[in-house]
Amino acid sequence: MEPRRLAIIAGISYLIIFFAAVFANFLVLESILDDPLAAIGGNQLLVRFGIMAFMITVVFDVVVAWALYELYKENSLTVLSTLFRMMHAAIMGVAVFALPVAMASSTAQEILKQVEIFNTIWLIGLFFFGIHLFLLG
Repeated sequence: MEPRRLAIIAGISYLIIFFAAVFANFLVLESILDDPLAAIGGNQLLVRFGIMAFMITVVFDVVVAWALYELYKENSLTVLSTLFRMMHAAIMGVAVFALPVAMASSTAQEILKQVEIFNTIWLIGLFFFGIHLFLLG
């Protein structure tokens, strides 16, 4: 595939990740942290869309990893960088599974515990993302 097309795919994928992550983090996750019972009980559809938005970021993280690999495969660190990006996506995918458990929880404390689990696993994934960025640079 030609480099221009790969760059467009990566760019559009980054935009999708950006908007999905902003929605999931700042609209959905923040509303859960502000008032867990009201967010889960009163806005289940919004929470489900937030979970879906997080999963969309995972899928498009893989697309970006592939596009960047194809663009920079001549570089000796590209495979390693791609693997760290894929590890980030996989860990993020695992982290998202804490959020449906939060939806099934009945107390604010249980909900917040699941969100904390999500955040902790996600932060571990961001460590691998940081290494990916370092290697990419």
